Amino acid sequence: MQRTRFLLVFLLGIALCVLVASQTLADVIYKTDGSRVKGKIVKESDEFVWVKTRYGTVKVDKFDIDRIEHGDDEEKPDPEPKKITPPEAEKPVVEKVKKPVKPQEPKKPVDEPAPKSDKLMSEDNLNKLRRICEDRMKAYQGVPWGNAHKFPVNYGNRKVFDVSCNSTKKVAKHYAWLMGKLYTKYCKVFAAFKPKTIVCRIEIYRNYTEFRKLKRMPPGVGGFYQPGRHVLCAFHGTMGTLNTTGVLAHEGCHLFQDLFLSRFQYAPIWVLEGMATLMEAAKIEKDGKIHIRPDYGDYVAFTVHAHDADARNQVYAAFTERGFPKNAEVLERLLIKRHELAQLFGYATW
Repeated sequence: MQRTRFLLVFLLGIALCVLVASQTLADVIYKTDGSRVKGKIVKESDEFVWVKTRYGTVKVDKFDIDRIEHGDDEEKPDPEPKKITPPEAEKPVVEKVKKPVKPQEPKKPVDEPAPKSDKLMSEDNLNKLRRICEDRMKAYQGVPWGNAHKFPVNYGNRKVFDVSCNSTKKVAKHYAWLMGKLYTKYCKVFAAFKPKTIVCRIEIYRNYTEFRKLKRMPPGVGGFYQPGRHVLCAFHGTMGTLNTTGVLAHEGCHLFQDLFLSRFQYAPIWVLEGMATLMEAAKIEKDGKIHIRPDYGDYVAFTVHAHDADARNQVYAAFTERGFPKNAEVLERLLIKRHELAQLFGYATW
C-alpha cells in the first residue's frame, strides 16, 4: 500500500514538472487591450496568428497584438567539432599549366561618346522633390485624433457638414473644400429631390493603419457611411486604385441618398451603387468643377456587379492594357527613375 502511494506521488510530481516546463516555454502574445494569450503558435499570416492553447486553437488579429514573446521549446545542439585532416591525408596539389596567350592586335581608335551626367535632375528640382516628400510624410503622420482639425462646410446660409481630419491643417482644409463642392454637385444632380437639413459628420483619419485600428475595419475597406447616424468615415492616402477623393465622392453620394430617401436601406442596391460609382469616377478640376464620366463608371460597375467571371476578366484585361504597347517603354523608364529616386533618398526600393 505504501509502495503504491509512493509511486502515485512520484508520477504526479513528474506530471507537474512537465506542465510547468510546458507553460514556461510557451509562446505569449500580449494584446493592446492588456490581455494575453499563452500557447504554441502553429500558423501565421500577414493578418492573423493562430495559437494552440489548452482550450483549443485561438485566432488573433495582428492589429490587436502589442508584442510576442517566443518560448524556446527546443534545445539547440552543440556545434559539431571540425574534423582536422592530417597532413598525410591531404590531396596533392596539382599545378595547372597555363596555355600561351596569343598577342592581340592593337585596336583602332574609336571616337568615345561624351560621358553621361550622373545627376538625375537639377539641384532646384531635387530640393522641390524633397519638400514634396516631406509634406507627404507630415500628412501621414499628422496629429492625434483628439487634436484633429475641424472645419464647417456651408451650403448657402446653412451648415451641412462638420469635417474632422487629423492629417495636416492644409490637408484637412482641402477635404472640407472638396466636400462643399461635392454637396453642390449632388444638389444639381438630384435637383428633383429635397434633402433633409441635417448636419452630417465627416471623419478622415491621417492614414490607413489608424483608420482600420480605430474603426475596427477588415482589410480592403477604404471608407464607409453609416445610414441613420449620418457619419462618413475615410482615411487620407491611397489603397490600390482608390484614393481619398474617390472614396469621399462614393460614400458622400450614399450620404446624400440617405438625406432624400425615406427608406434608404430598402432601395435597390443597383440604384444606390450605380449612382455612387458614377460619382466616384467623376473628374474634379482644381477650380472645383466636377465632370461625370460614364466610361470609367461603366468599367467599375461592370467589374463589381457582373455575374460572369470570364466577362469580368476580359473587361479588366482590356481596360488595364488600353495603353499597351504604346506606353510600355515610357512605363519602363518611369520605373527606373522611380527606383533611382528611392535610392537617392536612402531607400532600397520605392
